[in-house]
Amino acid sequence: MDLLALPDVFLRMLMRKMTIKDRLRLRLTCRSVGSDSDLSRVFSSALERLVADSHAGFFPYLFLGSHEMDGWIDLIIHIDNARFKRVELDREDKVEAFIHMRHRLFSGISIGYFEMKNHNDNRALDFAIKLLDNFEIKRLCTGASYEEDLEKYETKLQHMSHFPLCKYQLTLGFLPESAKLPAFPAMDVLSISSNYTRVLVSFPG
Repeated sequence: MDLLALPDVFLRMLMRKMTIKDRLRLRLTCRSVGSDSDLSRVFSSALERLVADSHAGFFPYLFLGSHEMDGWIDLIIHIDNARFKRVELDREDKVEAFIHMRHRLFSGISIGYFEMKNHNDNRALDFAIKLLDNFEIKRLCTGASYEEDLEKYETKLQHMSHFPLCKYQLTLGFLPESAKLPAFPAMDVLSISSNYTRVLVSFPG
């Protein structure tokens, strides 16, 4: 059966049902059959375009966390049940290779819940914006553990503006000064936890 002979509408629907791991396996298939013959190379090239140019569909969860050790930073990335190896932000070639790989996996994707942790480094935030190109985010959750993190959090707020249609959830590990609350972005959930109290506020709409 010639998979690529199927109607384009059916193929697009099929690609939306695949897991991220399935897409990675197809990419590996393209690499393995692409060198056998001219016909194989044509098929491989067409399959590569199908994977890269199709929407990946809806996934309930995306996690992006950064980790710093001995002066260098790497990222941990989960899309649903697929975990990608850490990306070393100090290696620009590694960063560009990962972004290139992402663009060869799908043209767009819908995420139900995006959790972004520990992104207090501008390089990690810049990487996140490149990675999330053509992502549709329904809810973005981020936060700050300590009051001194609020200054760094201002950079996070600027990056959150890249997703104007999603709902925001902010989690704080301390009780902020009331004068600073108006500076926070519009959100539908604000969670504040400290040694003394825990407050969960939901905003209508």
